[in-house]
Amino acid sequence: MLTCDAGQNKIVFYAQDSGGIWLESLIASNIPAPAHATVVDMNQDGELDLLISCLGNIEPDDGVIGSVKLLKRVGDEYVLSTILDNVRRVADVQPGDFDSDGDIDLAVAVFGYNRGQVLWLENLADGHFREHELLSAPGTIHVPVGDFDLDGDLDIAAIVTQDEEELWAFENVGGRFEPRRLWFTNNFDLGSAGLLATDLDRDGDLDFILPAGDNLEDFDPFPQPYHGCFWFENLGNWQFEQKRISNFGGTYAAAAGDLDGDDDIDIALVSMAAVWNAPQQSSIVWLENDGQQNFKTWQLDTAPSHMVTVDIGDLNADGSLDIVAGGLHIRPPYDKTGRITAWINGGTVSP
Repeated sequence: MLTCDAGQNKIVFYAQDSGGIWLESLIASNIPAPAHATVVDMNQDGELDLLISCLGNIEPDDGVIGSVKLLKRVGDEYVLSTILDNVRRVADVQPGDFDSDGDIDLAVAVFGYNRGQVLWLENLADGHFREHELLSAPGTIHVPVGDFDLDGDLDIAAIVTQDEEELWAFENVGGRFEPRRLWFTNNFDLGSAGLLATDLDRDGDLDFILPAGDNLEDFDPFPQPYHGCFWFENLGNWQFEQKRISNFGGTYAAAAGDLDGDDDIDIALVSMAAVWNAPQQSSIVWLENDGQQNFKTWQLDTAPSHMVTVDIGDLNADGSLDIVAGGLHIRPPYDKTGRITAWINGGTVSP
C-alpha cells in the first residue's frame, strides 16, 4: 500500500512480511502536504516512479504553495525532483501521452482555493515541461485520463467544485484540447469530492463515478439528503446521463472493482461527514451491483470515522479484492480515529 501522509509530510509504503505483519517503510519526507501519489514509469526505463501532488497546506490557502514532485526510482532508492512549482495547491496529477510523441505528459489539477486551474504539461524530453492551461477555475480535485470518445487518443476530465459544481472534459483533437462542460448543478452545496473513470456497465466505454458529500466548510458538517454517489453513463458523442446510485451521507471517496466475484463492477464508498456519535452510523459501505447497474448498499463498518480516501486491491493475494481506506481527523469527535484501515474480503471467488 502506497500512502500520502499529509499530516506528517511524507510518503509511506506498507508491505506484509512472511507472517502477515504490515511493515512501514519511509519513501520520502519533507513533502509539503501530499494529496495523491500516482505510479508511472515516467522516463520509460522499466522502473516505476512516483508522481506526487502536493497541496503545500492541507488547510484552505490561496498562496502559490502547490507543486508536482517526481520520485524517480534509481535502484532501491527514490530521487526527488520538482516538475512543477509556483502554482496554487495541487490535488492530482495523471500521466498520458497526449501529443502522441512517445513520452509521458501530465494532466494537473490545481485546486488552489479561490483560484485554480486545469493544466496539461507537455514533456519536452529534456527534463522540462511546457505548461498549457485548459481551464481557469478553483477547486479542481481529480483529472482522470482516458479515451472517453473512443477515437484513439487520450482525453482529460476534471471535477471542479469550489465556486461551481461542474464536470468538464477536454477532448484531445490532434494534441490540442477542446473544452466541454458535461454537467453542472445549481446546488452549490453538493460537495463533489472526487472523480473516478471506469466502465461501470462494461459496454466498452468509460463512465464517471462522482462521490459527493464534502461540507467541511460548515461548522457542523452533518450529512445532507443530496449527498451520495452518482454514475454518469457514457452514451457516446460526449453525452453523459447522470444517475444516482447511493444516498450515503458525507460521501468523500469512491473506488470500483468486482468485490463479490460475479463479474460486474461494485463500488466502495467512505464518509467524511456524519453523525459520528450515533452507534450504527456507517463510515464505509459497498454497493453491490446486480449486473444491471442496480445497487444494494451494504454496511462494512462504523469505524474509523472521518475517512477521505478508499481503494480496492488484492492485499493478501487470495484472488479476491479487498478494501483499504484512510482517515482525516480534523473535526471532533476523536474517539474513532484511524490512520489506515483494511477490510479483507472473506467471500468466495467465482472460478
